[in-house]
Amino acid sequence: MKKTIGDLDEYIHNGKAENFYTWAEWTKIRKEVLRLDHYECQMCKQSGKHTKAEIVHHVNHLKNRPDLALRIYDENGKRNLISLCRACHEAEHPERRKAFLSAQQQTITKERWD
Repeated sequence: MKKTIGDLDEYIHNGKAENFYTWAEWTKIRKEVLRLDHYECQMCKQSGKHTKAEIVHHVNHLKNRPDLALRIYDENGKRNLISLCRACHEAEHPERRKAFLSAQQQTITKERWD
């Protein structure tokens, strides 16, 4: 069954936006973007480096613009989906790193020696 933007809105509303990344439509567009960018990280390329891209990044974040979830270009003709290496993608999402560290600190107990 083909998914719709309405389905994505519901996922986002229910805190399950990550389910979007299992859609067949996403898999297809992801492959198209990687081919378009020659499997090169576009941020590294701007810096004169050549790094293999592993991730397709939403320039307009999925939660903010679900209507652009499956569009390579936005309404102004600017790229919405770009290929990035893992390091550059992490740099684009510092909030995830902060959330991870916060969760990690909550689950680790202080070492105690009695």
